[in-house]
Amino acid sequence: MRSVVVVEAQSTGSGATHLTRMESSGAIAVRRTERNGVHFVGTAAGPVGDDAIHVVVRVGPGATLTVDGVAAAIALSSKDAGVSLVELVVEVSSGGRLVLSMPPLIVTANADVESSTELSVEGDAYVDVTEHIVLGRHGERSGRWRGRLAVDVAGRPVLRQTQTSSSVLDSLAEVGGALVTRFVCDPSTPPCPTTSSGMAFSVPLPGAGTLVSSYGFDLASAVQDATGCQLRG
Repeated sequence: MRSVVVVEAQSTGSGATHLTRMESSGAIAVRRTERNGVHFVGTAAGPVGDDAIHVVVRVGPGATLTVDGVAAAIALSSKDAGVSLVELVVEVSSGGRLVLSMPPLIVTANADVESSTELSVEGDAYVDVTEHIVLGRHGERSGRWRGRLAVDVAGRPVLRQTQTSSSVLDSLAEVGGALVTRFVCDPSTPPCPTTSSGMAFSVPLPGAGTLVSSYGFDLASAVQDATGCQLRG
């Protein structure tokens, strides 16, 4: 199954935001839950086997958008070997504001998942994007996960990062765990120097933005440590 979600927000010119496009198909629905906010709602199990999820979020100049998820996505294996693909493309124009928190992706035993996130930030846009990966259910060994994060600011590449389930679990010395990745770009305040909190650390990126990576034996502890990281000076 291929699931596609597209959300586009544009300014009306009077300070308000108009959601000019909200489309969804497959295992994910999108619902407007507040004036400038939407939620992603899972309508079927998955991704399963070689399912693909493709999400596009675009915020125009001067527009404001908040995106959240209702429940976790659970990646499952299938009888026919296949790799599940989860792709997120984010574009925020100058003067736009986006706060996006993707629902947790749980990689169950024997699942094989590749995720890709591409962020494009222009001018003085404000962007706060968070992803949550859970490697295995409670008491369960994780499946295979590979994630790539690419960030461009003002047309310049500032981050190209790849992480894998094996590298995360090696650092935890466990068969299961969680990872929180957060990128914040706030042109109104400079990023602070590298800081840490528990098993989380924040790193200023060249040019603009701050990257937070947080590891934990479970999602709650990873989120807590990520929240404790200072992002701005």
